[in-house]
This record gives sequence, structure tokens and C-alpha cells, in this order.
Amino acid sequence: MVLPSYLTLAFCLLSLPQRLIVGVAGEDLRHENQRATIKEILHLSDGTLVTILPFALVLDVQNISAAKENLKTQKNILWLEPDIELPIALKNIPDDPYFSNQWYYSSENNSAHIGIESLWESIISDPPENAKPLIAVFDDGFDLTHPELSQRFKNAGKNFSPDAELQDASAQINDNHGTQTAGVIAAEGNNGMGLIGVCPSCQLLPVRLIGNGGSEELYTTGSLAAEALIWAVDSGASILNNSWGPPDSSGLDPLAESSIWPLPQVVTEAFSYALKEGRGGLGSIIVWSAGNGAEPIAYDGFASSPQVLTVGALSQTGQISYYSDYGPALDLVAPSSSGAFLGKVVTTDRQGEDGATEDDYYTKYGGTSAATAMVSGAAGLIMYSFPELRAAQVMESLLQSAHPIDADSGYYDNKGHSHYYGHGLVDIAAALAWASTYTNECTLSFEACGNNIDDNCNGAVDDPEQCTPCVPNASEEICDGADNNCNGFVDEHFVCTSIDKPTCAPCTSSNQCELGSQCRSAEDFGGTWCFPECEENEECLNDFVCINNSCQPRSPSGFAACLTHLHCNQEETCDGFDNDCNGTVDDINPASPANMSQSTCGGEGLCAFDVPFCIDGAWQCERHESWQEKETRCDGLDNDCDGQVDESPLCQTHSRRPPQISSCQHSGKQDSLLLCLLLCTLFIFRKRQNNKLIA
Repeated sequence: MVLPSYLTLAFCLLSLPQRLIVGVAGEDLRHENQRATIKEILHLSDGTLVTILPFALVLDVQNISAAKENLKTQKNILWLEPDIELPIALKNIPDDPYFSNQWYYSSENNSAHIGIESLWESIISDPPENAKPLIAVFDDGFDLTHPELSQRFKNAGKNFSPDAELQDASAQINDNHGTQTAGVIAAEGNNGMGLIGVCPSCQLLPVRLIGNGGSEELYTTGSLAAEALIWAVDSGASILNNSWGPPDSSGLDPLAESSIWPLPQVVTEAFSYALKEGRGGLGSIIVWSAGNGAEPIAYDGFASSPQVLTVGALSQTGQISYYSDYGPALDLVAPSSSGAFLGKVVTTDRQGEDGATEDDYYTKYGGTSAATAMVSGAAGLIMYSFPELRAAQVMESLLQSAHPIDADSGYYDNKGHSHYYGHGLVDIAAALAWASTYTNECTLSFEACGNNIDDNCNGAVDDPEQCTPCVPNASEEICDGADNNCNGFVDEHFVCTSIDKPTCAPCTSSNQCELGSQCRSAEDFGGTWCFPECEENEECLNDFVCINNSCQPRSPSGFAACLTHLHCNQEETCDGFDNDCNGTVDDINPASPANMSQSTCGGEGLCAFDVPFCIDGAWQCERHESWQEKETRCDGLDNDCDGQVDESPLCQTHSRRPPQISSCQHSGKQDSLLLCLLLCTLFIFRKRQNNKLIA
């Protein structure tokens, strides 16, 4: 019998194998004595072996559900996960003009430099081959014959991309990003041509992980990423540079949809393998690009992993680059591009017509890709000078020595960390000085997560405070008193206010903005924001400028200026920050409704009340979902606790609910008690009647 074509297609699709990753307890699965274990797993899963990782098997199975059911009963099986495709976005922004010099190396009239200019004499000396730290660069393909890089590549590397045509890491069509990243890290320098990388004495291990020739449909899989990381560690890599990650959305655009990309377990285990087994047990460090979506890093499970060193981008002005992702997971920043008229990063390019330009060099490199490459080079210099340090000590040296940048607007906490700048701007000279202070294997306080070592010698392995990532419970902030998007702020961007939004707050229409403002787009911003109206050439406040009849922050530092302005116009809340920028943290405004509270929840200032809110006419120490700064809900509640119910003009025509009698909870007059009881009884009766009608 001949099946119809559509049935044949369906049968073929159903019979295609599915890829399953099986986490296994015990010794390295690649050892000879693990053959029986592997054979048993293959038998139970009815699978075909694809790859053996130290801690997991990658299998092709016909029925993934049946295989999981059979395997999960085994005591040595730790975890099971399907091997899904992971979309990839390269972390650079290579499309704006640039003054072609390496401004980030010079301290002259420049606060955004990496503290390297006093070190050149020692850096450009050629160390013995066995003393050169090996930095693995995970990217698209590489120009292995570029004169600035050919002596830096340890070998031709390996191709792990899903569309692999070659075994080595040679560049294929449109593969420019890898060569550009490699040049920032280790371009030879001091050779009469081109530029000099941050660590010209470092070796490079090229790893082509990103395939499909640079198209918009880049992808890899969890098992391929893990296999590539493990191969690099086993090949001797001390540092793993990753200027890639899941696609960014746009935190600059309040209308843009955001996606949350969790970290596959197989990659988590590969990170741990690098920290435990790298450099003969001292540990290899993993450096990761924060991302270019101006959104919380926590949306990206790779960059927000506590196992990696996460790097954001800093503009030439010394402020966060407008596109750089941010949040508590950010570790530090390094110079990169920002806007149309500020400096970019100079680097190598594929030779001839294959490159982004035809002169073998690229002067417009940027994004968190470039910043990450600088930090990898900085880590290489530390390992070159102090090869005996553990991975945790190298990372701590970079973090503790980083100096706060943009201190007035960075919102640094009492531990010296900023959601926008991490611990600050990388400073190589200071990091080398810090690295020289270690006298034993202990760090001062830093814990490398997942290496099964008590790095700071405080008696705890993988301290929860440092090693527990914040996981978003929503793809954008919602008004509920929680940090839903894990960016370190609660209910930011005035999500609890639907009207009268101030300057720089996201908006969808001018009706939401304060009187005299309009909802408009701006340069270096996605989406639309509330900006004050103005006439052309009119002087604007707050160092804003009149563009298209609206006062906007000056480009190219516009987004950073807007963040500062936005935060400084917020009402003070109990969060450890000076929200209204009056110089006092968590202070209470005498005119604030919170000052009327008779209850005390502990703490000082505004925190003495633990941010009390009005619940049905009474102040409480617990936030209630009905609270809002200005009453717009027609819900029969005194949402703003001003003694009036549903006073918004909208409620005069739209409210269909009976008013809440909040005075029943406040009245102290004995002659009003019976009246209150009567009114409350009538309200309950009417509510029951309404419920009957609804039912």
C-alpha cells in the first residue's frame, strides 16, 4: 500500500530522533571504567550515543518521554534535559563612525581608560612560550593568517558550529566578528603596523561556535556550547571569552517584547568543569558579554550566571553605553562604543574584500563584545604575572581593583556595587597590584560558584549570597512591590503610575505624560518617552536640548542622562537608594501620606514604616496590591489613602461598584458607631445581591 504524501511526511517526522542530555553522577564519563555505565544508559534509553561529556551523555532517542521515564529511576542519573536550539546574537554594534585611535588606553583628559599606559614596556616584551596565558575566543570564524594575529593563535582551533564545513576555526562567509574580538584581546602591537591588543603576550585559541555565516538566524545548542567549553579547557585555556549570547530585546523600547533565556543545565555543568578542572585545578575563568538590549541581564541566563564574570560597556564620556544591559549580576565595565560621535574600538579585520572594510583593520567595533574582550585581556595579564593564582583570586583582583565610575549617578550600594557599572571600570594596573597581595589560596571575600571550593575560607562552599542568581518571574516590571525583572529596582519606570509620568518615563501616548510634556522618540532611544514641550532654540533644563519641539537628553549620553533624571524624580521608597536625590537615603517627606502612619514596622526614616500602605482606609506595614500613588482605579477602595474613594474623574462615569466605607475603620465618635454598622450592613447586603446577579 502506498501512503499519501502527507502521511509519509508525518511518519518521517515522528520517526526522527530527538536529542536528550543525561547528567550522570560519579567519575569522568570519558574514562575507560565508565563503559558499563554508558552501555546501561544506552540500553535503558534505547538511544544512540552522540557525545560523551565528563558529566553527561548526549543521546539521540526515538521517544524522549519513554527514555526519560526509564532513566529517572536510576540513582546515578542526576538530571535530564532536551538539547534545544539556542538562538545567538553577537554582542557588538559596528555601525557608527569612530575617531580612529585607541582612546581607552590613554589617561589624558579621559576618565574612561583601563589603567594600562604605564605598563606598556613590560607588556610588549615577548615572554617564553610556556608563560603565555591561553585565551579561548568563542565566536564565529577567524582570519588565521592576519599579520597581527597569526603568531598569537596557538593553532587553527576547532569548529563546533552546527553548520560546520571545516574542522578548524577558519572564517567562512560573513564571519568578521571573531577576528575583531581577537584583535582587541591580543593584536601583536609594537610591530610598526595597525594596533596593539590589551594582552599582546597572550596566546589565542580560536573556537568557531557560531555558525550559519553571520546571518540573522545564528544558533547553537546547549550540548555544542558545553562541548566547546570543555574542549577549550582540556586544551589548556586559562580564560574563556564569550562575546555572544541569546538575542537581546530592547529595554529602550517600552513596547518591545522581552524574552527570558534560561541557562541549560549542561552549560551550567560545563562552567563548573572550567572552574574546577581548568589550569591544572587552579580553574579557568569565564568572561561573558552583558548584552546590548539596555535590559536586565537576568533575562539572559548565560550572562547572569554567578559562575561567569559579566562585563558591560562604558562610553567615552564615562557613562554607561546606552545599549548596555544592567542589573545586580553585572560585575564590571570596560570602554566601548556609544552613539554617533563618540569613540569606538580599533581592532583587526579580515583581510581584503572579505572583511567589513578593505584595509585589514576595523575602526568601528563596539558593544559589550569589545568591553568583554578588554577584560579577557586584563585577566590574561594577571595570569601572566601571577600564574599561581586561583581563578577566584584572579576574578576578585579585577573586581576589587575596579574603580567606581559615574559615582553621582551610578547608585553604588554599601558594598561598592552598581546595577549600571558593577564594581566599576576595569583598572589593569590596580588589578595587578591587588593580585600581588595574596599570600595563600584564600580570597578576601569572593566566592567562585560551582567549583566545590571554599574560596574565601569562611567555612561555606558556594555562599548562597553570592551564588544564588535572581530569576525573573516576569519579562517586564509590574506594579507589585517586587523586583520582577531582577534589575535591582522595584516598580521602576513608574509602572504604578498610568498618568502624569515625568520626563524620561516610558509612555505609549501623550495622555500619560505630565501637563506640558509629550510622548516622543529620541536619538539612541527605542520606543517613546515623556519629554517636555519646547520651541526650537529654547533653553531646556537639566542639560537637555530642544529637538523636534521636545526637551531631550543630549546625545550620545542620552540614555544615561535619562536614567539619572528618571531616578532623581522618583518619590523616596524604602530601598536603600536616594530616590529623590536630596542627599538622604530612605528619608521621609513630612508631607508624605506615609508620615501619617501610627504603626511602626522597624528601621529608620521611611523604613521605620517598612513602606506602609493604605489598605481599606487603614495604614498597614504590608504592601497591598490596590495601592497606587494617584487614584485611577475604580474599585471602591481608597487606593491612595487620602480619605476619598474613586475620586478620579474616570470613575464618575465608569465605576460600577459600590463605594467602600473606609471611615468605619477610623471613626472614633461613639455616636457614629451605629450609623457605621448600618452602612456596612447595607454595603454587604448590596454586594451579596450583586454577586447573585453575576452568578
